[in-house]
Amino acid sequence: VAILDPVGVWFGLRLDATGEHPSRFDIPVLGGQHGDVGLDASMGAAVATLVGENGLSAILDVSEMTGADQRRFVTDFAVGLFQAKKRHRSPVMIVLEEAQEFAPQLVRPDHARMVGAIEKLVKLGRNFGIGTTLISQRPQAVNKDVLNQSEVLLAFQLTGPQERKAIDGWVQEHGADRSVANSLPALPVGTALVWSPQWLRVFGQYKILPKETFDASRTPVAGTDAPAVRLGGIDPEQLRNMLGAVAAKLAADDPVALRTQLAAALKEADNARMANRTWERKAEDANARAERAKAEPQVVTERVEVPLLSPEDWELLSQATTALRGVLDGFATAEDRIRGLLGKLVPPPDRALLTAHQTARRSAPTAIRSLPAADTSGRLPKAETSILKVLAQYPNGRSKRQVAMLTDYSSKGGGFANALSSLRSKGLIEGREVLTLTAAGRSAPIEYAPLPRGAELLAHWLGTLAKAERSIVEVLVAEAGPLSKETVAERTGYAASGGGFWNALSRLRTLEIIERGADIRLHPDFAEAIAS
Repeated sequence: VAILDPVGVWFGLRLDATGEHPSRFDIPVLGGQHGDVGLDASMGAAVATLVGENGLSAILDVSEMTGADQRRFVTDFAVGLFQAKKRHRSPVMIVLEEAQEFAPQLVRPDHARMVGAIEKLVKLGRNFGIGTTLISQRPQAVNKDVLNQSEVLLAFQLTGPQERKAIDGWVQEHGADRSVANSLPALPVGTALVWSPQWLRVFGQYKILPKETFDASRTPVAGTDAPAVRLGGIDPEQLRNMLGAVAAKLAADDPVALRTQLAAALKEADNARMANRTWERKAEDANARAERAKAEPQVVTERVEVPLLSPEDWELLSQATTALRGVLDGFATAEDRIRGLLGKLVPPPDRALLTAHQTARRSAPTAIRSLPAADTSGRLPKAETSILKVLAQYPNGRSKRQVAMLTDYSSKGGGFANALSSLRSKGLIEGREVLTLTAAGRSAPIEYAPLPRGAELLAHWLGTLAKAERSIVEVLVAEAGPLSKETVAERTGYAASGGGFWNALSRLRTLEIIERGADIRLHPDFAEAIAS
């Protein structure tokens, strides 16, 4: 058996139920925090050879690999195992924990090679002794071409509608004339619905015995310490030697590597020949130039100065300069006359009085107008009223972009900018990027309904949001924890890479309904408000 473990919990097979003593399974752990030896992305083919040809059972913990490294390792492992089993037919079980990570329903370009290798392993591997176990809490996210190869289904308690729909569809497509979707939420813990139409020929509910080994994936209990993990029982040096020997043999027998080495050697030889030929041509050219230089007469260069302007040109330039000086002198004379006339008309200002006047103007209080002078009805313009209504509901203020979105104006539009400028000049708001009401703004004669709390607040937002944003909020409210972008896109029926989906996420972040981060979750303030 070989177990692909992307979550790092299968090391528990090596421990008893308490987690303090060894179990009866001396299965090596490769990679992860508890690995007997390390595991990197380049070792997929070597591990596949050990499993396929040497009969090694192993837990392949890829939980600490990056996504790209994990895909490279799994692809090389699946391809290598398939080839190894074609040469050495014998039974082996491959367990895919979180199967949707290795065979997703939505195949991105960077997943294509891995999904193709897994699909071939599942579809054709049984001819050479390869069996597959798929484990997932999200069956709807597992590639259907892979999932349809399954012959035995064990479905435990499921409450999600998408998960139950996927299980119900699989059961009915494999010959059952009944629906099981409504029975899945009520299954007791540890009881599974089992359906095997061909092999076991059973259909019913069966209780599964508890684990004999350590359950490393169970939820930690508050106030208790995790047991100290001491696996032992495996010789790491022996494992490393086995992996090293297999890797060396694969490298020596790899036709691609041999062809690459041969191509590199040929290219190096061609480069040497080309470099030699280049030097030969340069030497021939240098000799030819030397021979021509001997045959050609010597050329003597003499410097001759040629004037750029003729005497007539210099005369015209002199006349133009004289005329220009006359014009400039005329300007200077006119300036002196104007200054003299002004001196007679206006007496020189008293510098002390001017300074006192300017100081008084700066210190004089500015009157705050609550209404525009041009509007005699006592009402503010629509844009200004909308802005005041929004800010009245947020005492700590909102960013300019948030206010624009909440009032259905463009943050870069002239109408919005003019409304902000007018409100600032009236002393009703303050701030540039973060806008807040002043004392005068809070007492302005506007009517608004304060934001509700709880279910009414949720209904308020769902009524104001667009379809894509509303769908995202509904999915997040229904879930207790954060979700990946792919999961949210799938459950809302949008493409994860589509512009509409990303624009909806951006708007929800700006409105502080969801948090920023790799996963999508409700903003804590918003979650608290709709829960109260």
